Amino acid sequence: MIPDLPLIKDVGKIADDLISTGEERDNELTNRLKIDTTSPFKLPHLVRPIIALSLLFMQVLVFVAVFMEIDVPADLIWQIGGLNAASIGFYFNSRKMEKMQAKNAQATIEIEQIKIKETIRKEKVEEKITKKATRRENRRARREN
Repeated sequence: MIPDLPLIKDVGKIADDLISTGEERDNELTNRLKIDTTSPFKLPHLVRPIIALSLLFMQVLVFVAVFMEIDVPADLIWQIGGLNAASIGFYFNSRKMEKMQAKNAQATIEIEQIKIKETIRKEKVEEKITKKATRRENRRARREN
């Protein structure tokens, strides 16, 4: 087992910060999730649920083994539990982000539609004003002749 040295952690953190910032890593993760959700294939859509369900199944197996008094190492119990919590947390958080992004996209589309309608309305009003002004000028021109 590798000893836990603070110097190694510090060097690793510095190298990680030089390569990419936390925001860049978050953007990369978001981009990967977008690619997964827009893929025409089924497997990228199902990777997260498959992993979450398989880890949940492993957790159930560990519980059954403990209930049946089979010797299971404590490290294994904690590792599977940690993996299970992390995968389910990631799965639900990423689903929440996808739904929020979809709502934001829908709201953006609705705002753009409202802006387009308002622009069209303004153009129609300006066109009417221009037509009225042209008619007035034509009437004045006729009167003067």
